[in-house]
Amino acid sequence: MNILKTKKSKIVFIVSILAVAAVAIVTALIIKTVFNPSTSSATKVGYVGTETKAEWSASYSYLDGRLEKTFSPSGNKTVLLLEFGTDEGELDFAVFDENGEASYADGECFDIVGNGRWVVPIEGEVTVRLDAREHTGRFSITLEDPDNVND
Repeated sequence: MNILKTKKSKIVFIVSILAVAAVAIVTALIIKTVFNPSTSSATKVGYVGTETKAEWSASYSYLDGRLEKTFSPSGNKTVLLLEFGTDEGELDFAVFDENGEASYADGECFDIVGNGRWVVPIEGEVTVRLDAREHTGRFSITLEDPDNVND
């Protein structure tokens, strides 16, 4: 009789651990979905990318729609280096501060990008927005130390 209680106790313990693990996994997925720093409402084909706190880059055979990612200055890294390559289509970008105000690159908020390179100083958290229209190509956006970036 004592053995059955022990087996039942072990089963209850294992089921409890599995339930807690399942709740933790579901919670982590919800948090990742809700608080993900990048958002997407774009169609991606052949999209291969990298995304960290200080880098966002990708190459693809087709991109159409909007992508966004948030960046924050870190130590001496206070500029964004934005580089784009276009084989076909169009790609616009804008950089917005925490208040939704556009930061300007080369005096314009949005630029139609063929092949381009822009350096945008940032003081606080910013959101980079890419709007692609049947774009084929690549982009690279990195947080850099201004002393290491040549304009």
